Amino acid sequence: MAVAIEQTGGRGRLGRKWEARPGGLWMSLLLRPGVPLAAWGGLNLIASLAVQQAIHSLTELPVSIKWPNDLLIDGKKVCGMLMESHFAPGGNPFLIWGIGVNVQNDIPAELHDTATSLAQAGAGVAAAELRDGILSHLAGHYSRFHDDPPYLEEIHRNYLTHSATLGSRVRVIMSHGPTLPGMAVDLDPEGRLWLQTDTGIEKILAGDVVHLRPEDI
Repeated sequence: MAVAIEQTGGRGRLGRKWEARPGGLWMSLLLRPGVPLAAWGGLNLIASLAVQQAIHSLTELPVSIKWPNDLLIDGKKVCGMLMESHFAPGGNPFLIWGIGVNVQNDIPAELHDTATSLAQAGAGVAAAELRDGILSHLAGHYSRFHDDPPYLEEIHRNYLTHSATLGSRVRVIMSHGPTLPGMAVDLDPEGRLWLQTDTGIEKILAGDVVHLRPEDI
């Protein structure tokens, strides 16, 4: 595990660059899942749910999950995550899970309409306390999933109860390929978003989602 006080050249989805100011929780974990590669998609669900549960248990704030792995409070982003798989020649594959949570850090003025922090939402939790809570929830889910992969079905059900994306009109920005508008109608245990488009159902494993407002549709 690596934890930073501040980041000046962080990397988000689709290669975006971002800065992380002091006062937040900025960390990365290396994971070597002992389950088949086909089941790795479910780790996004586990990671998102672990952070959601940790924040809620420490603050009692209503936290929802925006697919694939952002967390929202009152519709504003409080946490972003990125999980990347690595396949080294001749070595065991592994995952790097990066996570950033706005805890007590200042939010830039230009992001006040779209981002918030736990402090702004009224919670006095410290970054170190949140870190320990996330690791505890993650360890519990991760070990159960490792020993009993069907446990992912329970994770999937819990994730769906906190989803801010299902039932919403969205636009999915793909890293390679077209931008797809549609209705988010389902999410399977492998972490794929089911998007109802004008031409049918698209099952999307990775992408960036924009929740559309009525005036955007």
